[in-house]
Amino acid sequence: MRISFENLGAIEKADLDLSKKLIIFCGPNGTGKTYVSYAVYGYLRQLYVGAPLFKLNELFDMQAKEIVIDYEALFNLKKNMGI
Repeated sequence: MRISFENLGAIEKADLDLSKKLIIFCGPNGTGKTYVSYAVYGYLRQLYVGAPLFKLNELFDMQAKEIVIDYEALFNLKKNMGI
């Protein structure tokens, strides 16, 4: 499964392959690493309603899927996460 971002905070463009076993965000402070992490978490969190609708490993194996993220909801992510 892949997630692509454009113009997300400090991130001009990014493409993440969530089917990988390990993903590392590295870079200088203020470059959007945490922001992207929250975006991915916020999206994956929306896929659960009380109980998982499917197993996460099955989701990650669907490599041809494209995910569109609602950026308006993303800006309210901290509020939605209760932080």
